[in-house]
Amino acid sequence: MKKLEVFLIVVCLFSAVLKSYQIIGTNLFAIALFSLAELYGVFSFLLLNDIPLRKVFKKEAYSDTNASRIMLTVFTGFSFAIIINGSFFITEHLPGGKGMLILGSGSLFILTLFFIIPYFKDTSLVFYRKNLIRILFFLFFSIGFLLLTLR
Repeated sequence: MKKLEVFLIVVCLFSAVLKSYQIIGTNLFAIALFSLAELYGVFSFLLLNDIPLRKVFKKEAYSDTNASRIMLTVFTGFSFAIIINGSFFITEHLPGGKGMLILGSGSLFILTLFFIIPYFKDTSLVFYRKNLIRILFFLFFSIGFLLLTLR
């Protein structure tokens, strides 16, 4: 699952470079972005909780987690998907992209509080640290993307 995420991110970056130089590959850009958005939207509870896809139906895979952590990762994944889709809409000059980025970054800002409070109570919690890094990356990406598109 992690390898797929890294692969899709690399393909997105590569195809974005191709798109910026107006070389063939814009379809690859769309496919990679939507695949990454679907990965975060559908499988976020597995990806962000470090649960392998092979163990999705096994009870011992969920021994380290609880319902609140699963709900946090689901909402986080939906926010990531909204930001990715919004950035695609802005890149393709489609309407609604800024609204998606504002909605996604607003929800990530709220989710940051839910991740940062337990992290500072106990900094040895790897779950909160890893997801907080992802959240802050997407939050700065969406805010930066919004600032670049202001006119």
